[in-house]
This record gives sequence, C-alpha cells and structure tokens, in this order.
Amino acid sequence: DLVFLSPDGIRTVAGTVRIGDVELSSISRQIQSIINTLARNIDGFIVNSVVLRPKSQYRLFYATSTQDPALSKGIIGSLTTNGFEWSETKGIQSRVVTSGFNSDGIEKLYHGDSDGYVYLHDSGNSLYHSGTEANILATYETPNFDFGDHGTRKHMNYIKISVSPEGSVQPELRVRYDYEDTNVPQPSDYTLSSIPLPSVFGTATFNTGVFGATKDPTVRQAIQGTGYTTSFRIRSDDTKPAYAINGLYIDYTPVNRR
Repeated sequence: DLVFLSPDGIRTVAGTVRIGDVELSSISRQIQSIINTLARNIDGFIVNSVVLRPKSQYRLFYATSTQDPALSKGIIGSLTTNGFEWSETKGIQSRVVTSGFNSDGIEKLYHGDSDGYVYLHDSGNSLYHSGTEANILATYETPNFDFGDHGTRKHMNYIKISVSPEGSVQPELRVRYDYEDTNVPQPSDYTLSSIPLPSVFGTATFNTGVFGATKDPTVRQAIQGTGYTTSFRIRSDDTKPAYAINGLYIDYTPVNRR
C-alpha cells in the first residue's frame, strides 16, 4: 500500500481483488480532529513521516520551527487485522526521520532534532530532549461504556487487565462514572503494582522470578463506585520499561433502573 497525508486525512492507495483496480480511501477517521488541525496549519509545521516494516506502522511527526521539543507531537498508525489503529505521540521533535536495515538485517529508526542530536527510536525507557533525559508519558483511555443499557446503574466489582510488560511496571488505573459527572462520587486512582513477570531462562533471578507465568499476565484490580456509564484510563509517567495493554475484562452488578 501507498500511505500519504492529504488535505482531508491520511489516505491509502491499495490494490483490490480486481485486476488493474485500486482503492483510494481514508484510514484516519478515528483521529480526524487531529488531522484537521494539522491540515489547516500545514504551512506552519515541519512534517516528517516514515514506515516501520516489521511493525506495520506509519509514523508522522510535526512541529513548528520554534516549538519546544517536549511539546512536539506526532501520530502512529498500526495496521492490524481490524484495519488501522491510531495513537498520538508527544515529546519527539523530528526535523528529519529515516529507517533502514543494519548489517544484521534488523530495522532501525532514527530522527534528528533542531539542536543537532540524533536519536534512536524504540530503545531505552526514557525520552531525550536536547540530550536531557525525560519521563515517557503513556495514556490509554477507553470510551464511556454503558454495557448495552444506559438506563441501568451498574456497581463495579473488579477489572482484569491483560498486560504485556517488558519489565517491572506500575501504571495507574483511573475509573470515571457518568462522563466524569462532578455530582457523582469518583474513586481515587489505583496503582497496578502486582503484575507478575514471567521468568525467562538465562535472565531470571532465583527467588524473585515467577515460575510458569505467562508473557502476557493478567492483573486483577478491585474497583469501587456505581454509574450508568464507566470509562477507564491506564496511565504512566516514568522511566520504567514499556508495556502493552491487550484487553480488559470488567465485572459488574446491575443495581437499578432510572
């Protein structure tokens, strides 16, 4: 596929099952508000994009010529079996970005900033701005779930979160009810500190690793509160290893109808 930024979104030129036919479609409707802001101010941004082949990712970075590197933004599109999934980046000021394969056949991604530094992507547990180390802020937030019945109040019991950690991590879980209504009691954030890490032969430490643990552990967290809708946010702001959120299982009890 050919992926490119157009005035009305990120589009792809893809082949179809019909011989000699191509599909020209927008793949960025989920982040249309971001694309609209970028398109309206395209002359004021320095825009760079790159493709990561092994990850099936399209990364685009944009910043003004005088913007603080910590405020520079970008977007990442990942091609999955369900189409493109999008996320937003912050803190990467890219004046030029490129990817290529090293002598071992492993793809590497580099970018350079306005201060003359060259950075390697997807390595380490922190960001660097002009050579200074900074935390990585990561946020995953769900929509407001009504679980198929907006008129029934639900009492939340617990949530199970499937995580793929690259090391010891402690993200925070935030639960909000009824679109963050200030008249509804909202619980304090929970720290997910009991994520079991699997023991890997050759690197595990005796008496600290968990024997038989899966590489995608599930953490169970009891939660409080009731509401007609519920949203969840998982957030970290530190220099701990990376992790991925695979899915959520939510246990609740219907209470009453409005």
